[in-house]
Amino acid sequence: MAIRRKVVIHQVKEHQVSGSCFIQSSDAVCFDKVSVNIVIEARGSMSGYHQRLTGSVLAEDVSISTNDSIEFPFCIRFDSDISSYKGKQVTVKYGCELCLEPSHDDKSGLAKLGDFLQGLNGSLTTTKYFKVMDSTDKQYYIDDEVLELAVNYHEGAGVIIFVLIVLLYIPLFAFAFMNGLILGVFHFIGLVIGAIFFSLFPAVLFGIIINSYRNRGTIKPRIQLKSTDSGFSCQLINEEFIIVEDLKIRYLIKEFVKDDRGSTTTTHNSVVYKSEFMPIASHQQAVILHYPRQTNLQTFSLGEQVKLNWYLEIVGIYAGKKKSFLSEEFSVGRR
Repeated sequence: MAIRRKVVIHQVKEHQVSGSCFIQSSDAVCFDKVSVNIVIEARGSMSGYHQRLTGSVLAEDVSISTNDSIEFPFCIRFDSDISSYKGKQVTVKYGCELCLEPSHDDKSGLAKLGDFLQGLNGSLTTTKYFKVMDSTDKQYYIDDEVLELAVNYHEGAGVIIFVLIVLLYIPLFAFAFMNGLILGVFHFIGLVIGAIFFSLFPAVLFGIIINSYRNRGTIKPRIQLKSTDSGFSCQLINEEFIIVEDLKIRYLIKEFVKDDRGSTTTTHNSVVYKSEFMPIASHQQAVILHYPRQTNLQTFSLGEQVKLNWYLEIVGIYAGKKKSFLSEEFSVGRR
């Protein structure tokens, strides 16, 4: 017994897919149910993702005569904010899945003849994939919000001061050792007391300096995001952040793919889009960043396995060195 199955997609428009399912059998066969499911799948550097979005029963108690064929037209609406997507580590696509549930007697016959039965209830399935693309009439949008960046301006200052303290204490310790007398006592006792004093004091002082600089140097610059006609505006709220020179800002779109196929779990992190850098003249100036021309880069997630996120990146010069600061993620949609 051979059963041929085919799904033909006629049209995909605004989250509605229409088409026909064709079934042909070399022998007489009966099916308890014939149904169609709309599924979303992700494939790439991962174990795979498969989710049923919706479905429709096309017919029940279907009988097909020998060498006969039958057609089932369908039209199904489905709800999803995710477009078809092809990134660096993953591809997201939609499928129209035809499911045939043979009757009990035919199911055992198909199994004996080696026809492939799959699914929890022993269904015959075949899938036709199709693309879901946003209309070009839709535009990206964001909700007005405030983002934070954690910045430590004095990350190297404490280390530099500690080195200076050590360089100061080395000659003092050498002088005390050569003269054999520290704090008015004899050589051996003085050496022990001096070793403790000269090692403990810099360590305590180093901790105090690091904590002080950390408290004074770490601020959380805030950036106000507001939607505009062709993009969104970014404006720094904290004046203290302007001590970083030659400030520029852009946004990054990053793809995250969780790979748990082996004994360990790895998350692949790839930048799939970078906007142009725009200079920030002062904290009072709002900078406009324009959306990409590509239409399928809105934020989305498929469980914990696939995510597409947007971030702001600010680059500037501090203490003669180039520094880069990344914001928390923010949501971008299309409507």
